[in-house]
Amino acid sequence: MNNRAHTLSFCSQCTNRKFDFKKGIICGLINDIPNFQNTCPSYNEDHTVLQNKKEIEHKVLQSQQELNSIEKSFGLHEYGISNGILGGVIMIMIALIWFFGGQYFGVVYFYPPILFISGAYILFKGIQRRNLRKQKNIL
Repeated sequence: MNNRAHTLSFCSQCTNRKFDFKKGIICGLINDIPNFQNTCPSYNEDHTVLQNKKEIEHKVLQSQQELNSIEKSFGLHEYGISNGILGGVIMIMIALIWFFGGQYFGVVYFYPPILFISGAYILFKGIQRRNLRKQKNIL
């Protein structure tokens, strides 16, 4: 870790910090970028920053858990089928049944092509999301 990254790990959580548009986060005591080796002797922990950091981490974890529960679709997630994939396939099937049913009875409906295109979009987005999750090992 370079020295600037090391000092930022302290300064970004210190009550003595200031912001300079040219330099970024600086020490408010010396009005410059600090240059210490291991720890800052004037470090004063900002509890609100640490609390906000913990809250953000908690919300990220909670949203990941919610996303995982949303993605599970009647046990089919074990086979790689998510709600997006299942929803897209169902929409496509309904569109095809509606289209060919209308053709059988001699009626032309305009909604089945729209439903088909929407289903295909949702299906491809679900496949894309599944592949992205596999790449990030979130599954």
